[in-house]
Amino acid sequence: MNNITFRGAYIRFADLRINEAGVFCRLHLTAELTDPVAEAMSWDAIPECIDSAKLEGALTSQKLTLTPNQKQLADDAIEMECSEVSEFQVVRVTENESTRTELRFTARVSQAGAIQWVENYLRTAGQDPGALKVSYVKQEELPLAG
Repeated sequence: MNNITFRGAYIRFADLRINEAGVFCRLHLTAELTDPVAEAMSWDAIPECIDSAKLEGALTSQKLTLTPNQKQLADDAIEMECSEVSEFQVVRVTENESTRTELRFTARVSQAGAIQWVENYLRTAGQDPGALKVSYVKQEELPLAG
C-alpha cells in the first residue's frame, strides 16, 4: 500500500450519484500542486503560459483521510473508503494581483454514510485547507506487447 498526501486540500463540493454499481459520493477537491505529488504522478513541470490543462493519471485507492490544518479541528478529520481518485487538472487562479496554481480532481467514495460525514466536515471545517492522505495500490508499468 502506498500513500500520497495532497497539501492545502479542501472539498469544493460533493454530489451524490447512482449508477448500475450502486450509490456513491463524488468529491470535487482542490489542493496545492506540489513537487512530491507531481513526482508521484509522473507529471512534468507545467509551463507558466498554461492557464489550465487536464493531467493524465488516476489512483486506484482504498481510503482517503482529510485532516484540517487547524489543530483545534484535528478531531474532525474524516476517513472514508475510496475507490478512485482521478480527473486531475491544473488551473491557474488570479486573485488580488496574485496568481497561484491549483490542482483539481475528484474522488469516488461508495462507503455508506459518506455524504453525511462530508456535510459534517464542511459545517465544522468549511473550506479551510487541510492534508488529504490517499492510500492507493501502486500501478505497475507493463510493457506493451508488440
